[in-house]
Amino acid sequence: MQSEQELPLVDADELMVVGVLAEGGVGKILHGYHTVLRRHVAIKQMSGGASPQAELRLLREARLPARLIHPGIIEIIGAGRWPDGEAFYVMRLVEGRSLGQILEQGPSPQEALELARLMISVAEAIGYAHARKIIHRDLKPDNILVSNRGRAIILDWGLAKDLAAVEADEPRCAREDVIVDDPRLTGDGQIMGTPAYMPPEQARGEVVDARADVYAIGAVLYHLITGQAPYAATTASEVLEMVVAGPPRSLASSGARIDARLVRVIEKAMARSPSGRYADGAALAVALRLAFELSIT
Repeated sequence: MQSEQELPLVDADELMVVGVLAEGGVGKILHGYHTVLRRHVAIKQMSGGASPQAELRLLREARLPARLIHPGIIEIIGAGRWPDGEAFYVMRLVEGRSLGQILEQGPSPQEALELARLMISVAEAIGYAHARKIIHRDLKPDNILVSNRGRAIILDWGLAKDLAAVEADEPRCAREDVIVDDPRLTGDGQIMGTPAYMPPEQARGEVVDARADVYAIGAVLYHLITGQAPYAATTASEVLEMVVAGPPRSLASSGARIDARLVRVIEKAMARSPSGRYADGAALAVALRLAFELSIT
């Protein structure tokens, strides 16, 4: 990836905008056609004139996954600026729905279990990143795309961190500096991540490692199995307080019919202390695969 200052200017002759795939409050995903590569692509840019901080995060979102070549991690093709100066990055176009969208539609218990099995590949992809000292720090249903071919692809690496590097733009953590007060969203303050799926140490504003991603995968599995996020409240601040205060309702008391082996794997992934969890995504993937294999024998 090029530095922010070196981003090339790109015009419609090279990258044609076909339509809008998705749009939120601060950013949008465009459907594009790369005339040089002769392929359809997805383009992510901020909505309207982005602040320098927002642009920096946008480019951070592309920089680290550009180093990760894995089928379970979104492929970053490049980055540039439109003639008006707006920054963007280009990624592989994948047709599908986010896991968050699927959960909103209320999958059946059998469908939820199949999606839970798909989390093995998510853990494997995260394990690949962990082996290269990169952590995601914002794993949640909205950041996991389930393609029309039934594959899981991890998106939105805007909070990712290279544990082997010291980044000057890395904010210092402090719980009182949360800005976004929606428990489903990633905050732009100094608590980084999505409250409902983050581990206690992240909610306290402490430095985290690969085991924070392990917890988040466990939290997504919890949501799939029970039909509810581990913690729910009106505001992000309230969810943070709940995460710090204690564990969510146990899977055993949720009424979900699930093999005891898978319950133990999820509970270990979501252990309150990082030392009680699997060491990284790869270790979690092995445990999940074994739990599913034993549950059908």
